[in-house]
Amino acid sequence: MKVTVELTDSSTKFIINNIYPLYLHDLSGIWGWKPNRYGVYEEDDTKTLNDQNQVFDIWWEKPTILYPYLIRVDGIPAGFALVATPPYTYGSEFYMNEFFVMKPFRGKHVAENAASQVFDKHPGSWEVQTNATDR
Repeated sequence: MKVTVELTDSSTKFIINNIYPLYLHDLSGIWGWKPNRYGVYEEDDTKTLNDQNQVFDIWWEKPTILYPYLIRVDGIPAGFALVATPPYTYGSEFYMNEFFVMKPFRGKHVAENAASQVFDKHPGSWEVQTNATDR
């Protein structure tokens, strides 16, 4: 099983955009979130996933500050890692803003391998937030 981490750009951002709602769905099980009245996991009245993606576009508008990585396993999209640098950090050089591996790839060292690759791409001080789970 080959795990790769690649920086996305405007031509490949749609892959992370496709995966992002799955991430929010998984977090809803941890935090007890419910979708809004339009079926989108957002607090406001975001009506469509396309609307959600437009807000999320900041990740591709600041290429020297924000780093949106796609995680692949054997060439198949498996998750993402969103890395921020100042001014979007909290006292560290790098902040793992979001990190997600889809369920079919869990328990197979994909997350560990991908995280190591991301950390290796950005040596320095890191802040990583974790969400408690029952698993």
